[in-house]
Amino acid sequence: MATAKILIGKETEAGRVEFEQPRRTVFVYFGKDEGASFGAGICHLPPHSSNQRHAHDNADEIIYVLKGTLRFWFPDQEHILKAPEAIYIPRNVEHQIFNDTDQVATHTFTFTPPGPEIAIRNKYR
Repeated sequence: MATAKILIGKETEAGRVEFEQPRRTVFVYFGKDEGASFGAGICHLPPHSSNQRHAHDNADEIIYVLKGTLRFWFPDQEHILKAPEAIYIPRNVEHQIFNDTDQVATHTFTFTPPGPEIAIRNKYR
């Protein structure tokens, strides 16, 4: 039987992943490996940094900005989101997230179906 799981806080079991290029810290809470029907985590993006340009070919994504301001790049548009705003990114849509500010920005991510969180855990290798 499945049980409740603390995601953020002192009792969290999230896997921490440190990326150097581009610099950021990601915590993956759960996903396909845990038998969940979606994958989820949180990302702390340092000032003046980004993630890499990418697309998820097998999953839709929802990103919720918890802290700060983020710029979302897409091939045909850009969006600026501030806490507490969220964005839906359909599968196969190339995107990149930038923190152009002097403050750390934090966002959650949710994938459905799960799968992309495995690539994050493996640092996209």
